[in-house]
Amino acid sequence: MQIAKNISTTIVIAALFMSCASKKPKTANNAQSENRKIAASLILSDSAYVLGSEIEFLMTVTSLSEKTIELTFPTACKSRFVVSRDDHPIWNSLEGIACAQTISHTTLAPGDTARFRAVWDCTSISEKGIFLGKYEAKAFLLSSPPVETENATFYLVD
Repeated sequence: MQIAKNISTTIVIAALFMSCASKKPKTANNAQSENRKIAASLILSDSAYVLGSEIEFLMTVTSLSEKTIELTFPTACKSRFVVSRDDHPIWNSLEGIACAQTISHTTLAPGDTARFRAVWDCTSISEKGIFLGKYEAKAFLLSSPPVETENATFYLVD
C-alpha cells in the first residue's frame, strides 16, 4: 500500500513538473513584440540651439495596438533623456535625481499618446564640457516593457 502511494505521489509531481515545463516562458523576443505596439519619438523644437540656451526634449509614446496597453513604472521616474557627443554621455536627465520606489501604471487606449518632457540647460556631467558642434539625444520610457526612441541630432552654435 505504501509503495502504491509513493508511486502515485511521484506521478503527480512528474505531471505537475511537465505541465510547468511545457508552458512557454516570456522571453526578450516576446517583450520586443509587445514594444512594437508602441511608437515612441523624440521631438526637438529646432535642429540648432545657441550654446548656453535651454533645450526642451519631448518624447511622445503612442499606442499602435488595437487593445488597451498598460505600462507599469517601477519608480516615480517615468522617463530619462540622454544627450551624447561622439557616443559619450554629456547629460542625463536623471543625474542626481532620487526616484521614489513606487509602482504606478499608465493606460493607453488604442491610438492614445502620452507625453514626457525634460529641459537641458547645456551643463555637463562630463569632464569634456560643452562645445559647439553636433550632439545626439535619446529618450527612454522607464516602463515595463521599456521603450526607447531613435537618436535625434541637433547642433550647438554661436
